[in-house]
Amino acid sequence: MSSSSSSPGSSSSSSSSSHGGGSSSSSSWMGSSSSCSSSSSSSGYSSSSSSSACSAVFDPSKVKTGFTIPAGPVAGSSSSSNSSSSSSNSCVKDIKRRVTITVTPKGRTDDFEINISGISRVSVTEISRDSGTGKIVIDVRGTSATPNTKPNGDTTIEAKLDGHVCGSAQAVVIVPKSICGPCHYGTSSSSSSGTPACPPGSHRTPENLVLDGTTSPAFINLPTGKVKLITAWIAWVTMEVCDQFEDSLDEMYEGCCVEEKNRGNWYPINQAITSDGKYQDPVMWYQEPDPSIVDADSQSAEDWPAEQALTMASSACAPQRIPVRICGHEIGKTDRWLCHRQLDCVWIVCPDGAIVV
Repeated sequence: MSSSSSSPGSSSSSSSSSHGGGSSSSSSWMGSSSSCSSSSSSSGYSSSSSSSACSAVFDPSKVKTGFTIPAGPVAGSSSSSNSSSSSSNSCVKDIKRRVTITVTPKGRTDDFEINISGISRVSVTEISRDSGTGKIVIDVRGTSATPNTKPNGDTTIEAKLDGHVCGSAQAVVIVPKSICGPCHYGTSSSSSSGTPACPPGSHRTPENLVLDGTTSPAFINLPTGKVKLITAWIAWVTMEVCDQFEDSLDEMYEGCCVEEKNRGNWYPINQAITSDGKYQDPVMWYQEPDPSIVDADSQSAEDWPAEQALTMASSACAPQRIPVRICGHEIGKTDRWLCHRQLDCVWIVCPDGAIVV
């Protein structure tokens, strides 16, 4: 939530690399030696031996995976029963890619080794083997991000028989990296001092809201059993998240939590990443009655949504540079101006001067 208020308020190793970076390694799982005269290059997305003696076909042929960084305590979680308990659960998401490898000869399915070569950025968990169908099923999880200079990956998963590579697939570990819309950051900075006229489409209907750490918009660090009463003018802004290759965030991150940093602490905005790498950000101007913090089970809290909304008391524009993270990955800051005008208008001005309503 973004808000303003008129009141204060290739060596051999079986281990995986840490999130901080990769290391050159080669790891294998489940294999025994026998005779096989074929060989194959491990380069490319997917390959199989030029000899008919052994082959391994990966599906998908290019393995995209990711990972979350376990989130720290959510602001207010230790002191308030109103804080969101879902944040830590949705921030530690088990991101994995299921891969099926079809090998020949099928009768020797149990003898194939699954090996990682190049930079070790993934871990592999074997799910099953079936010598009747020649299929090996694995789950691939990321452990460190692929550099943005390596869009085809620098990690190779190989299926080997008797030390020979029978087929391989490139693995790319994708992570949330930046906010890439609706404002296009990196452009020239815009100073939005003053209060321009309301842009078309910026009129908002004021809403009386009862907030705590579980709502969206959220209000954090409330005492136990308390809620916050406000009148809000909300612009629901669709934020776009891109990966390190400047592509929309992959659907494997769907459901990941969105957090913002306030006064040194991260807190959930109680919105999640969609399958197309976006989330809804409740950007708002608000005002509060007196008193504004009341008991959650009080008559004041019950009656507030139906009471007369407060009147917007001022017109102004203010900068918003709010750190954001997605499933534990810090992706930079919102860089925008939040503007409001006493005609019940709220809108955003981007660094390049573009208007978002």
